[in-house]
Amino acid sequence: MVDRVDQRLGNYRLLRLLGQGGFAQVYLGEHLRLGTQAAIKMLFTHLPDEAVEHFLAEARTLARLEHPHIIRILDFDIEQDIPFLVMSYASNGTLRQRYPKGTRPPLDIILTYLKQAAGALECAHNARLVHRDIKPENMLLDGYDYMLLSDFGIAVMAHSTRSQSTQEITGTVSYMAPEQIQGKPRPASDQYALGVIAYEWLCGCLPFHGTTTEITTQHLHIKPPPLREHVPGIPTAIEDVVLKALEKDPHQRFTSVQQFATAFEQACLDYLPGKKTVLPNTTGWFDPVMHSPGQVSFYASVTRPESEVQLPTQDRRGISRRALLIGTISMVGLVGISGGFGLFALSQQRRMGSTLVTYVGHLNSVASVAWSPDGTRIASGSWDQTVQVWDATSGAHLFVYRGHTTNVNAVAWSPARTDHRIASASGNSFFKGEHVVQVWDAVTKARLLTYSGHTLPVHTVAWSPDGTLIASGSEDKSVQVWAASNGILIRSYSRHMGLVSSVAWSPDGNHIASGSEDKTVQVWNTNTTTLIFTFDHTSTVNAVAWSPDGTRIASASGNIFSGGENSVQVWDVATGKHILTYKGHMTPVSTVAWSPDSKRIASAPAGIEKTVQIWDATSGITIYTYRSHTLGINDVAWSPDGQLIASASNDGTVRVWQAS
Repeated sequence: MVDRVDQRLGNYRLLRLLGQGGFAQVYLGEHLRLGTQAAIKMLFTHLPDEAVEHFLAEARTLARLEHPHIIRILDFDIEQDIPFLVMSYASNGTLRQRYPKGTRPPLDIILTYLKQAAGALECAHNARLVHRDIKPENMLLDGYDYMLLSDFGIAVMAHSTRSQSTQEITGTVSYMAPEQIQGKPRPASDQYALGVIAYEWLCGCLPFHGTTTEITTQHLHIKPPPLREHVPGIPTAIEDVVLKALEKDPHQRFTSVQQFATAFEQACLDYLPGKKTVLPNTTGWFDPVMHSPGQVSFYASVTRPESEVQLPTQDRRGISRRALLIGTISMVGLVGISGGFGLFALSQQRRMGSTLVTYVGHLNSVASVAWSPDGTRIASGSWDQTVQVWDATSGAHLFVYRGHTTNVNAVAWSPARTDHRIASASGNSFFKGEHVVQVWDAVTKARLLTYSGHTLPVHTVAWSPDGTLIASGSEDKSVQVWAASNGILIRSYSRHMGLVSSVAWSPDGNHIASGSEDKTVQVWNTNTTTLIFTFDHTSTVNAVAWSPDGTRIASASGNIFSGGENSVQVWDVATGKHILTYKGHMTPVSTVAWSPDSKRIASAPAGIEKTVQIWDATSGITIYTYRSHTLGINDVAWSPDGQLIASASNDGTVRVWQAS
């Protein structure tokens, strides 16, 4: 094969060979003018004239695949009859290099990469593209260790040559589904290959061995050996899911690769790190000291020590547009608080308003706070560009998520049964940076997907009650509802005339209430986007909350610049009628939250008032005023049992205190 180092291809100079296979060579290339690096894949096949246009059409289809776990195609062309693709460069190698043959990654890592791959494949399948060569060598890792699925070029080549024989031989036989061996690849073939990877990672070996002919015969006619033959004590639920994905008949597998990943996730939930489940066979697979060389503990996790991660510098901190709208300027530094992570455990007395924990790990205003469904952990998002997860009882710091490049404006924890995912929204109108929602694993910190459908900063995010959908609201005046599994946009609501500050799902998941700078709360059907009610305020609507019993909506308003009321209004959902107005606050109200029993409401302003007020949701009578914060409050959240409230403030703290 020709060595092309130092040669020019398109706008790139080839620096070194990264790898090669049966279809292509991959070089690291440097852009001649920009100096940026990319991976250049040169396909070996010389296309005849009649195949060139078909290849270009297929390559355009490939380039339009936009997913956080699919390698980006930056350019494509044909020079000297040689087709080539310019792709993003994944600097951390492949999952095969990270986990060599015979290695058993930890279960949480297997789940993370399996879900990322499934999301990428679902995106490709929706575009009617079958990958055909799923294997660890084609699962790349970027600089943040996020998986990027690569080598879709085989699918392009298989289409472009229009050759049935090419379709018959594309792929890697150890991971090849029976129907693909027979020349009939389909989306279920990719699921089969992903099932082989799961099998291999769980037990350290492939299901079939031998010569190419022998492996092919086994794929066609022999059932894979049960995983328990290799790993005594493996949970039956996990084994059953993997073996279903490896059914010979594609119709007997899961209906989609995403359904396979979801089933695998459900089977794993009781066996992930941090669970208190008593595991079977602790002298076998689950014993962290009973591993052969090269294997990793079941509980191990690929994480960087906190000391290796740099804290954001002060010159990158921004000012939230939401803070300006309600008259509050973000503090650049924290008054009276030293740097680093820490907590002050205060009064343990259980009287109402007692501060139990003050968390001071953030370096800037805390914009949002969310409880885990089991009430044991809290996630807090800050304008220091981080989300931090910590123990709700002791305040002990667990980890920092640093995936965002600008202010984190909102965080939301996925509902029960899917409590390991967090969605965090970011954006800042005054400084550079992304305006996205990221979904990530609350155990491993691995980013699962990035939703980039909004064109301006995202201010609010909320999970549907069943955890399958996410609604996000933005300065682009839209609410977008998208799939939590793959980021595919389901529908968009665009009737607001100003930025969307808050969204709330009805408990049955059929409706959304969205609050806006346009001084309205709009209630609409999530399936049809049909407008049901419009609730009017005389000022900016900053927060919306739906009562847990589904009967009422509370909405908070105020804007120091435009005037109008500083109040919380409560509405009847069935009739659309106004029930009461709470006027206990003297400054714009930034946040509102219902108690789990729907009897009380907590509300707070972000300005100089610095209080959280708890009041009766029927009468509007103030029950208690909490005064421990030193600056305004941006968010409040009740614990799932209704006993505690977490409040997030411009003073850079989150305080957990007794609410009853």
